[in-house]
Amino acid sequence: MNKEAIYAIKKTSSGLGFMLFISSASMYILTLIISVFLYNRLDTSSILLLNIVISIISLFLVSFFYCWFSKTDLGEVIKVKWVKLELALPLIFIAIAISFTADYLTDIIQNNFSIFGIKNSVDLSTESSTPFESFLNIVSVCVIPALVEEFLFRGIVLGKLRFFGESFALFMSSMLFALMHGNIIQIPFAFIVGLSLAFINIKTNSILPCIIVHFLINFRSVFVSILLDNNLVAENILNNVYLIILFVLFVMGILSAAILSKRKNFFKTEEKAEYPFRTTFRASIFSVGMIFFLIHCLTTTLQSLSISFLPDSLFSGF
Repeated sequence: MNKEAIYAIKKTSSGLGFMLFISSASMYILTLIISVFLYNRLDTSSILLLNIVISIISLFLVSFFYCWFSKTDLGEVIKVKWVKLELALPLIFIAIAISFTADYLTDIIQNNFSIFGIKNSVDLSTESSTPFESFLNIVSVCVIPALVEEFLFRGIVLGKLRFFGESFALFMSSMLFALMHGNIIQIPFAFIVGLSLAFINIKTNSILPCIIVHFLINFRSVFVSILLDNNLVAENILNNVYLIILFVLFVMGILSAAILSKRKNFFKTEEKAEYPFRTTFRASIFSVGMIFFLIHCLTTTLQSLSISFLPDSLFSGF
């Protein structure tokens, strides 16, 4: 790979890294300010509304400013078009089957963290005791993230990196999407979801199916929480129903994959000979902006953990 190609990768990756760093840091700071100064003074509805505002400011406005500053043509990197059902539906079934299965396995791992002496200190749930709170919870956790995160990751990030090869863009955008979540519970799950969503975008050239899948994935968890918080269904019954649904989705995912596999080279991604994966990945990771973002992600992820096997005396001076 020549120096011009490496420079192009580093320049693009550094800009994206700084964008993600500013976006993630602003979300962290705004959330911290609210938690410290306002949390005890706000009701659930106000907290959910503030979460919506924080997401829009940190994810959408920051990424939009990046596009303006870098003179990025949104029409070139973000494709928004209707996709034929015979292509969209199988891909959606595959992505949901993979994501729901990964989510189920994540829950099992989370419930057994104590075996390794690790306890995650992040509480990702928000109780909804009224219809209005439930509505705001759905908007805050399902609608807004599906829109702004797809705009950011499957739109800008994937679109900019795709110039250097589809496999690289798919892997890199998914890794950044996972790390952005900043806690050990969501990172592996988000990486798998990111791969599924990025693949859908590459094969359909549209973020619309990605938005639908992202919404459905988040809606599952919120819907379950609403049912349990309001005692609308017993937990054991809900678990059994969910396992049945998971099995059906898994079968639908396999059937969908079989249908799409009949298309020649459908599950292959296009590569560019002038951008080999290893060299491109190395150049991207070690760009200045990416280093800033990765350090921030490492810091926030470590803060989300409490390591129970370390003696308390180690922290007596803090």
